[in-house]
Amino acid sequence: MVDTILQEPSGFSISTTRDAHGPQRAFIFRILDHEPDLW
Repeated sequence: MVDTILQEPSGFSISTTRDAHGPQRAFIFRILDHEPDLW
C-alpha cells in the first residue's frame, strides 16, 4: 500500500492509506478541495 500525505497552507496534514476508508477519504478530499486524481 502507498501512503499519501497532504499538507495544507495552515499546516494541517492528512496521512491516508490507498485502500483504507474509501468514502471517508473521498469526503475529506472533497472538503479540502483537492483534485480526485491525486489518489
